Amino acid sequence: MHQNKSKKNKMLILAAVVIVAAFIGYSLFLTDRTDNLALVSPQGVNQSQTARDLLVLFAELSAFDLNPAVLSNPAFVSLEDFSREIPSEPAGRTNPFVPI
Repeated sequence: MHQNKSKKNKMLILAAVVIVAAFIGYSLFLTDRTDNLALVSPQGVNQSQTARDLLVLFAELSAFDLNPAVLSNPAFVSLEDFSREIPSEPAGRTNPFVPI
């Protein structure tokens, strides 16, 4: 009876492997590759328009001028620093992938 269960489990595993292999084969060889572009870029958005939008946003951000008086503001000065100093660690090998 134990041998019968083992054989049944092997058949189930084999069936699952065949199904997964069939799905991978279908998605690699039988699907249209232009559909994959929809995963990379949003639908209906021209890539050159997106690039222009990014350039406009960058220009707006670079035009932003921070007033240095903000850094001397009493509210800013009263902020407390809770950062911790990171202790230095001994350095390892310069290239860990070079054979020893």
